[in-house]
Amino acid sequence: CAFAGAAHGEGALPAAAKCTAAEQRQFDFWIGEWVVTEKGKLAGHSRIERILEGCALLENWSGASGGGGKSLNFYDANDGRWHQTWIDAGGGALFLSGRFAHGAMRLEGERRATNEQPAMRHRITWTRLPDGAVRQLWESSPPDADRWQVMFDGRYAPRPASN
Repeated sequence: CAFAGAAHGEGALPAAAKCTAAEQRQFDFWIGEWVVTEKGKLAGHSRIERILEGCALLENWSGASGGGGKSLNFYDANDGRWHQTWIDAGGGALFLSGRFAHGAMRLEGERRATNEQPAMRHRITWTRLPDGAVRQLWESSPPDADRWQVMFDGRYAPRPASN
């Protein structure tokens, strides 16, 4: 691995490169333990945590009807964009990138066609709500059109503390 030496201080990034820039904190509103609902029904649970000394966010998703997934989210100062790599328990993957603007994080990407599904564009927007919850709106559209269809419109509410 090209970065293996960096773990031992060889070619490591300078101390100033720690992930503390304002841009690297734009998605911090999503950090937490969440109960996720859609249209008032339980959709699942999610835990979003800061990892790698604050340089990335790890999502741990557990669906209410089974299944799960994880995403790795990070800000790349080289291109000035946020990136997400999502993988679910069925092997489905999604690669998104985008920016934080107007109080929301919006990431977009295209999933290639498979034998089972046509190619689709995806965009997911996370918005912090006034009560501290987070709305996640996932939309998709054919690659050659601008006809966005809602795939998921979820509400992430802080998980109540255990007694």
